Amino acid sequence: MKKIIAVIVLLLAVLIGGVIYQVNEKTTQDKLYADATIFFEEEDYKKAIQYFTEAAGHNNLFSGRLKTDLSYYQAEAHVKLGEYEEALAIYNALIAEGTKDSIPYVMKAVCLIGLEEEETAASIYKEGYEKTKDTELLYFLANQYITMEQYEDALQIIHTYQNTEDETTARK
Repeated sequence: MKKIIAVIVLLLAVLIGGVIYQVNEKTTQDKLYADATIFFEEEDYKKAIQYFTEAAGHNNLFSGRLKTDLSYYQAEAHVKLGEYEEALAIYNALIAEGTKDSIPYVMKAVCLIGLEEEETAASIYKEGYEKTKDTELLYFLANQYITMEQYEDALQIIHTYQNTEDETTARK
């Protein structure tokens, strides 16, 4: 009987210790995130990236959406510094997670444009639209085609957008 009680007490101690550790990690992560956002707002992007990276290292059971937010901020800081390759790696990871959000596609295309890969950027807008069905991506795609002086392709996208909007209105 004493062994059973000892095992139960030991398990409770381990459980309580684990919860305390997770809470401590969450507190540390929140503090680092707050500091990072201040650096980001002050446009000290190098320091912001450092703090966002450190905050991501304190991943815990309570992180929730914060992990994704850290990734978005970190990638945007890289974009602001013109570090497109680093930002691309983050946006690729977000897309690989199967997000239904169009932002990683838009920002990945922005990075590719920064790297002067306009054709690839256009294909990312297309891919994003196909995966998310966010019609805003059609606007970006048409604009990209106009920038690339591919006016026929832009016109085709505009017609696709109009048809999509007509179908949406008809369903209502």
